[in-house]
Amino acid sequence: MDIEQYIISWLEAEDDLRAHKKVDVIECNIDQNDYEKTLLENLSKLQLNISQDIIDFYKYLNGIQLCWIHKDHPNYSSAISESITYHFEPQEFVFESFVCSGYVNILPFEEVFFTQWDELKQLSTLRKPVNFNGKNIPASDFYNSIYPFDVFGLYHTSAFFLDSSSKEVWVIFSFGDFKDFSESVITDFESYLFMILYKRGLLKARKKYYQHGKVQRLIKTPANIWSIRDIPNLDTYQNT
Repeated sequence: MDIEQYIISWLEAEDDLRAHKKVDVIECNIDQNDYEKTLLENLSKLQLNISQDIIDFYKYLNGIQLCWIHKDHPNYSSAISESITYHFEPQEFVFESFVCSGYVNILPFEEVFFTQWDELKQLSTLRKPVNFNGKNIPASDFYNSIYPFDVFGLYHTSAFFLDSSSKEVWVIFSFGDFKDFSESVITDFESYLFMILYKRGLLKARKKYYQHGKVQRLIKTPANIWSIRDIPNLDTYQNT
């Protein structure tokens, strides 16, 4: 993964959103720096099988936060947007009666892999196994292998699932309840990163591409499936 080009593309996306007459950017923070030394120290403590695309990302980015709203959104007013302070906290998602159109909250590495999620801890005590990717997995193994990393709602999250049986690291989704990832498409981190970049963090895009319905599917797509042709036309609210 060319992380330098990815960062440049995000900075360009921020510029495009801020320049668009129909978009109000409430918050944008692209936390770029050389984090390799810190990352290596954290990896030595963690001792987990983490994929190279995650390592590549966190070497130079320790999170991305974006919140924007279309000005034709029924809940939008400039007075409200100017008074809003969004709290990008791992377990505290604040709407304050204000609904955004695009939202990205990729957490710092330490918060992803060292935060204790009370809801997941509680779910790991369930006796009923979890059916995932065609296999029944004990609840303790399943929920202890989930690491939320892009928290876009109360119990709405994109999460890493460290699959011990295949040694793969998948990206899975919860759309309202941590105990139910059954509606989730299974995909990979690099492809997901490019989806949120080119879709400008649209909340609707996550449901469109990653909420499958009744039959769980594995969709491991090449990152280059996403491109500038996928950038939404933000001239009209219907596209958001």
